[in-house]
Amino acid sequence: MEGTRVNARLKLERAIAVIDSQRTLLGDSVADVTLTALRAKRELMGEETAVLPEDRVTQRKQLTILFAKVDGFTEATQTLPNTRMLNIINLLWQRLDRAITDQGGMVDKHMGDGVMGLFGVPVAGEDDPQRAVRAALNLRTALADFIAEIHMDLEDEVANMPEATAVLAALDALSLRVGINTGPVLLGEIGTGDEYTVIGDPVNVASRLENRAPKGGILISHESYQLVHDTFEMDSLGLMQIRGKPDPIQVYLVQNERSCVFSDQSWGVEGVETSMVGRDKELLVLQNSLQNIVRQGKGEVITIVGEAGIGKSRLKYEFEKWMDTLDLDVLVLKGRTEPSMRQVPYSLIRNLFMTYFAIQDNDPAPVVKEKLFQQMWRHFPDDAPERVSCRGRSLAQLLGLDLEEGFSLWEQPKTREATLGDIILLLRKALAGNQAGVVILEDVHWADEGSLDLIENFVELCRDVPLLILCISRPELLERRAHWARATAVNSDPRLLKEGVPQRVVHLEMLTVEESSQLVENILRKLPDIPPALSDLIIHRSAGNPFYVEELVKVLIEDGVIVTEGDAWRVLKKQLTDVRIPATLTGVLQSRLDRLSSLERVTLQRSAVIGRVFWDTPVILMNHAASQTAVHAPETVTALKALEKRDLIFQRSASVFAGSNAFLFKHEMLREVAYDSVLLRMRPAYHKQVADWLVQESGERVAEYSGLIAEHYEKAHQKIPAAQMYEMAGNRAIEFSNPELSLSHFQKVLELIADEPHQNGWRITIMQQVAALLRMQARLVETAVAYDNMRQLAEADGELSAQAIALTSLSGVLLDQMQYEQALAAADKAEKIAWLVGDDLLLANALLNKSWANHRLGHPRRAQQQAQQALTLSEQLKDNTLQVNSLRNLIMLAIDLGKQAHVAFYLNRLQDLINHLDQEKVELMTIGLGFITLGEINNRLGRYGKVARPSFLAIRIFKKLDRQELAAQALFNLGRSGCLRGDYEQAIPFYREAMAIAITLGDRFQEMFYRMELGAAFVGLKQYEQAEIEIVQVIRLADNNSRFVQWRGIAQAFHYATLALLGQGRLIEALAAAKRTYSKAILLRDERMLGVAWYGLGLVSAQLAPKNLPIIIRDKSCMPGDCFAESIRYLRRANGDSTGAFREQALTMAAWAAYEMKQQKSRRSQILASEAKALAEEIGLTL
Repeated sequence: MEGTRVNARLKLERAIAVIDSQRTLLGDSVADVTLTALRAKRELMGEETAVLPEDRVTQRKQLTILFAKVDGFTEATQTLPNTRMLNIINLLWQRLDRAITDQGGMVDKHMGDGVMGLFGVPVAGEDDPQRAVRAALNLRTALADFIAEIHMDLEDEVANMPEATAVLAALDALSLRVGINTGPVLLGEIGTGDEYTVIGDPVNVASRLENRAPKGGILISHESYQLVHDTFEMDSLGLMQIRGKPDPIQVYLVQNERSCVFSDQSWGVEGVETSMVGRDKELLVLQNSLQNIVRQGKGEVITIVGEAGIGKSRLKYEFEKWMDTLDLDVLVLKGRTEPSMRQVPYSLIRNLFMTYFAIQDNDPAPVVKEKLFQQMWRHFPDDAPERVSCRGRSLAQLLGLDLEEGFSLWEQPKTREATLGDIILLLRKALAGNQAGVVILEDVHWADEGSLDLIENFVELCRDVPLLILCISRPELLERRAHWARATAVNSDPRLLKEGVPQRVVHLEMLTVEESSQLVENILRKLPDIPPALSDLIIHRSAGNPFYVEELVKVLIEDGVIVTEGDAWRVLKKQLTDVRIPATLTGVLQSRLDRLSSLERVTLQRSAVIGRVFWDTPVILMNHAASQTAVHAPETVTALKALEKRDLIFQRSASVFAGSNAFLFKHEMLREVAYDSVLLRMRPAYHKQVADWLVQESGERVAEYSGLIAEHYEKAHQKIPAAQMYEMAGNRAIEFSNPELSLSHFQKVLELIADEPHQNGWRITIMQQVAALLRMQARLVETAVAYDNMRQLAEADGELSAQAIALTSLSGVLLDQMQYEQALAAADKAEKIAWLVGDDLLLANALLNKSWANHRLGHPRRAQQQAQQALTLSEQLKDNTLQVNSLRNLIMLAIDLGKQAHVAFYLNRLQDLINHLDQEKVELMTIGLGFITLGEINNRLGRYGKVARPSFLAIRIFKKLDRQELAAQALFNLGRSGCLRGDYEQAIPFYREAMAIAITLGDRFQEMFYRMELGAAFVGLKQYEQAEIEIVQVIRLADNNSRFVQWRGIAQAFHYATLALLGQGRLIEALAAAKRTYSKAILLRDERMLGVAWYGLGLVSAQLAPKNLPIIIRDKSCMPGDCFAESIRYLRRANGDSTGAFREQALTMAAWAAYEMKQQKSRRSQILASEAKALAEEIGLTL
């Protein structure tokens, strides 16, 4: 049995090793899932050795050997009672062993305070050395975590256990030393003790390296270095003499794992300005484009795409230089962004206009207002003052600029399209008087979604304005905006460009060998003769990246291989073979940083903490505060100048913070490498200093930078300040209609305060906001989870009212997903809790949800009773808004049940309520909601002529109240009215405007309804392909199980899809869609929708060839007439004598009549057609 278990474990180990070695073939996703399962199984099998006696033949193979020792551990354990020492020893070795085995290593043996690990057994992998070094880094982290945990355990015991102080001191003295080497060893049994281990010189070298490693250090040999140098950051310690080796060996100190990213290019070396190489064709594209724009008076969009360092910025630079030589008046506007600014809505466009208007980020609100309106008056001199003011406020709203405290940015609510109209007009005015304009947008791949949307809208200008929009980006942009990648010389994608506006994507490729050789010759032109070995080395290592070529030359100059004294350079050929050339771009940059002076290096590191754009003031403060010997401001300024001279940073012409000079890292990758070199233990303090400085400098405009400040506080481990800033940023994002960004910020708040029990009240509030935002984004599955999490926390915290709110909201989400039983259960719990706490408002809302759930579950009497109870409570509370909602429920129930008298009674009560409400602002909201309800009800009743007045009144009210989302609902009612009476042309503008508002607000949930009905209008106009485009977008979203269990509008969407497909003659697809309509209608438990579904089945089956009839619906054979008959039966049963079903009945009868005429049953056809006409005339429907 034991042999079987060991053999099984061996096979498992082999399987794990083989799977891990085949990651490239299998892919990370498959490999990770498989390895997780196999390793879990291995844990259950115990710790038996994976090597069987019969497999223990002596063999010679290459392994990577790791030795690690914890210095000071024995002394630390001696300070504790013996009963606790064993537990601590076990805890530590469990952590350290796991750090080795998690990387695929095998723990060979323990030796007192040390451990030996082997990488490459039982099955060798190509990345064994990388795993060994990664395990060493994990060992260091594991020890630090261990010390911190024991510290926490013992700190409370200091008062009661005198030796605890000594223990804590001993723990602080612990340090780890690691040595790693790679080479051929003998693997097999040693001696007579059946001990299986490895022997050989590589083992001895690894052990000696561990002995010579500094405290906390990881030393590796040159043999290991050659295999891992492109993965980890290391410092060369030169030659080191170790015991047992006749000659010194080259060793390296591992710092950390490299980040696999690239940097942008440079184009100057030691005062030699290099010429652009290999980009003439792309430059000609830009030049011809601008010349054509000037000649034709129409614009174009060009996106330059390429990897970091490939030459995008150099191409832009050469294009700008060429433009300067033209005898043309060309207005050039520039904007750029950086990774950290993704937290700022519309940051790229914000940067564009703030640069154009000369607005600094720390300008007080009055100064911002003055600069902004100076520009507005300059561009709109003939406009009335109030109109200019409105335009200025619209622009400020877009840019996220606070004009003054307590000042509303919107006098009248505007959709994003309306605001964009102002922006486009402003750009048009700015371009007036110039022969052409060029908007250059850099680093677009880091732009926020709002900025990308605006760029797409700017294209409108190119239709009739001589404007070139030049976007510069890495390939990641095309992953986010795939339709940009499909752009060609002539636009064919309406999602990006307007019709007739050309757009091109220009991809920059790696330089060829010939072009790289030309660049090397260009850079090294001061050398009388370039040694072929030097040229070949640079070309081979650069791999066609021009920035890499130039940076390699800089490293060679700094290493003294190339001597640049005087006008003529020279090469020390003897040193050429000895120079360590980094194999990655990260290595090139790290090598340069390592050669900086101590002050220059720390200044660059602390600058990197701030961001690619940074300011000298916080760097001066960090340098002064962090150094044991104070570094005064002049010294930091000198260091910054030296860094600028070394071509690592450059000073910007203007600073957004008055009193501080702004600088920019030459490349983002350079900043990342510099930041990675900052000690982990120092980073929190630096980030806190930056955050505090940003708070102080931004002053009254702190909300504009709250997202950025929050990130710094988070990295400073200041959880509460970070959470407060993220909450501020989240609320600000809501103000600027960016729910996705707001959600991200609020989720950060929850992460930061998750372990703060005394913040549960705050957590509950944020959870409610998160749930509401998830619903707006049509992520109802997650919304339900969020509300349930809120309920659980409220329950644990004893917050009864919060529980009732969560349960009521949860029931509403479940109703939207047709989960009626669950919705009823949640609303029932909410009702009981609301009654318990005596909150009648919560109680009434719970009753309304119960009413609707019972209605769908086929319990009409209960539904009516509960809706009536809610109405009674609303009257007792004198809550007019609640009365409107209660009356709406009662009217809708009565319509569905065909109770005309009840409809008339409650409709009169609703009208009386609206008429008696105060017209002051406090009551306007309720009046507006009442008008929306009247419009909705009249549509349901087929009284289409009575929809317009209340809807337009509602729109007027909600514009006054700046509630665009409610105005959109009134617009939707107007569109629906037009559609229902057959006036599709009139309906489309209303639907489009409602949808535009929803998109602007980021409300995807409402957008789905508006887009679906827009598709229906296109069906009515027989624009079937356009209808399909709109409807398919809705279905794809609604049919996504990660978003919805079942969307309540899905049946209607499939019905419209049926009509769109049928109109295109795609009968098989139409039949499938009709069947989906039927199945979804059954889940909806809505008899009217079942009638509509049968109508669709009848329409499709009537077009099928006789050989394809009958169709089978739920095991029942149905001819077209059967389908139409079922439709009429359900529609009559759903609405009784109500006119609310007349439209559907009229359409069904008309279609049925046409089918019967086709079957040559003229008498039957005439009867049906007559009935259809009578129904249509009663509601004003055009058939």
